Amino acid sequence: MCKRILSLFLLVLIALGTLCAQDNGSGYSDDGSYSKAPDGYYFKSMEVDVTVHADRSYDIVENLHAYFFYRSHGLYRSIPVGFWVNRDNSEAQDGSSRAMRYTKVEIDNIKISENWDKETLEGVYDIRIGSGDVWIEGDHDYRISYTLQLSDDRIPFGDLFFHSVLGTGWNCATDHFSFTIHFDEEVPTASLEAMEVFMGAVGDETNWANSVITYADGHLVKGEAFRFG
Repeated sequence: MCKRILSLFLLVLIALGTLCAQDNGSGYSDDGSYSKAPDGYYFKSMEVDVTVHADRSYDIVENLHAYFFYRSHGLYRSIPVGFWVNRDNSEAQDGSSRAMRYTKVEIDNIKISENWDKETLEGVYDIRIGSGDVWIEGDHDYRISYTLQLSDDRIPFGDLFFHSVLGTGWNCATDHFSFTIHFDEEVPTASLEAMEVFMGAVGDETNWANSVITYADGHLVKGEAFRFG
């Protein structure tokens, strides 16, 4: 991988509704307490561990620490399997071509800490976690692991690493989100220096690297974000 990655883009896409207090059903009252939640739960913390392989596959482990306000059978985990990145992919690097599309992402090796079933929608792999025979309330932990296989997206000037470690579509609040990304082969120093981290609403290109990344070297990138507001 170290010979192929000439530029490294790490996208930490954290939807503002997931980590920030908002009005109308975000899960918070005006004083910042949890008074309600659209789906009856929030996450005390979310921890994501990603291992990036040279064959463009990502092994992902998610540890979700949920709190249910009232009895529930479980929750949904929606994983995007189609997305695009607005990056300059022209050979001359002159901005003449910018979109990079990923439309054939495959998901394999799914393992979940309890009963689950899938409901596939266009562009999304929906996982229904829980059992109709079991009620849960209060604290509840989930462990989800799976492999994402991306198609070969190499372009003339390099191989871009792109991953949204939190993803979009969460309909609940999160107090604390952390991630660790491992690389099988060492990432060049120049790529680490070119690394970009984004946190915010979809489409936001504000660079949050200084406030999100807690550690980075050729084999490891770590970061975290907290609820604010």
